[in-house]
Amino acid sequence: MKHLLTSIRGSTFAGHILTLFTGTFLAQLVPFLVAPFLARLYDPADFGILSLFMSAIAIFGVIAGLRYEFAIVLPARHEEARQVLNLSLVVAVAMALLSLLLVLFLGDAMVRLFDAEPLRPFLGFLPLAVLFTGVYQSFNYWSTRHRTFRRNAAARIAQSMSIGLVSLILGLFGLGALGLISGYLLGLLVAAAVLAWVFVRHPLPWLKAFNRGEMRQQMKRYKSFAYVNSPHALVDSLLDNGIVFVISMAFGNIVLGWYSWAFRALKVPVSMIGSAVGQVFFERAAAINRENQSVRPLMWRIHRNMTAVALPVFLLILLFGPDIFAFVFSEDFRESGKIAQVLLPWIFLNYLISPFSNLPILYNKQPQALAVTLIDLVLRTLALLYGWSMDNFIVGFTLMAIASALLSLLVLGWYYRLAGKPVPDAYA
Repeated sequence: MKHLLTSIRGSTFAGHILTLFTGTFLAQLVPFLVAPFLARLYDPADFGILSLFMSAIAIFGVIAGLRYEFAIVLPARHEEARQVLNLSLVVAVAMALLSLLLVLFLGDAMVRLFDAEPLRPFLGFLPLAVLFTGVYQSFNYWSTRHRTFRRNAAARIAQSMSIGLVSLILGLFGLGALGLISGYLLGLLVAAAVLAWVFVRHPLPWLKAFNRGEMRQQMKRYKSFAYVNSPHALVDSLLDNGIVFVISMAFGNIVLGWYSWAFRALKVPVSMIGSAVGQVFFERAAAINRENQSVRPLMWRIHRNMTAVALPVFLLILLFGPDIFAFVFSEDFRESGKIAQVLLPWIFLNYLISPFSNLPILYNKQPQALAVTLIDLVLRTLALLYGWSMDNFIVGFTLMAIASALLSLLVLGWYYRLAGKPVPDAYA
């Protein structure tokens, strides 16, 4: 992280990254510290069920606001951005109600379709989780627009602490997957409450500024977020979350538990940097683009230093993954270490491109991004199905990682081409 800030030291950009990095570090430190205890309180199958639930939430939650929350940082005038925020919140309530209807009338069919019987008792939590996610995402980007990154960091820390504490306590009572899912839900609620506190504390100015005519105008202006980016986000979510259901059907919940633990362990160290950089980069890139300047120099300075920061971590896991997982999380998770070694090339490249994944939104290239995501979805699914046909999950994960890694290289080149061409009126 020190290297990451070297080339931009003294700037507010560096300060914002450091603020979010610190918050993300503390937020990720909690699950890292409690993970050895959770691994002994819960079975791999419990984590498999949690992974199914989180994947279902992620698939619905990613379009909880129909992606209008991303448009909050784009308008030049704060009054327009406020109406986009209001629009995003209204859509989140509507999507929560829609998910309730889906659970009531199609819940059993979805469980049978994805062979996810262990998920059945927890479907009733889905609408609440969608609502919490939509509120969190809306106020998260409102805070990003106003550069109140300490509030973003506080929300992440509060969420992580809530999840860890509740999961530990309920694990002591032997509640199994219910304990893990309850911790996850409470964490979502707490994070949303922290970010929405500015509204809860002073609701009258927000209510007075509610203007349906202005909201409709902003809805039309940023309609591509709902019509193009939302399907893209849904398909993108299916890559990491829908694939979970494929793994469950093909290899069972125990293998899914190993995979989800490996995926989670790899994502924790790199997301501390990637998410912090990405959130600040998006706001800064939008400002640079409005000034008709190239984003590429900033992108390159960040990118080369992110590589230097993360490479030692990946080499360590590549060499000693199974032993590390067995020692830290117990012998039951040695297989997770083997899976982590297989996934490393893909996760590393994904880490390098993730902070810049909003560039297609900034430059209104969302249809092209959707096409890339569809290709990735097909490649991953085919890889896992081949592993299933061979009755070998390592083969499936290896092919999936290779295919996604190669595609990530192509996407990285595309991002650099986009960053060199300012388009200040992309949504005019």
